[in-house]
Amino acid sequence: MPRYHLIIPSLPGYAFSSKPPIDKEFQMADIAKCYGELMKGLGFDSYIGQGSDIGGSVMDYLSDGFPECKSKSKL
Repeated sequence: MPRYHLIIPSLPGYAFSSKPPIDKEFQMADIAKCYGELMKGLGFDSYIGQGSDIGGSVMDYLSDGFPECKSKSKL
């Protein structure tokens, strides 16, 4: 039986996430870096990312900066 985990982070400032820092301009690439570091910290060597609207753009940055991420547009 396949085993998988769902990790569903919120975008900064939405849902259960706190707002991004106000002392710098926080871009989608910064969100992607946070997500990539999260997945690395959780011990995932490879994972699939999926997002729509803003999340889709974040996934593009994530898959560009973290080769272990296979985003929906890079599959």
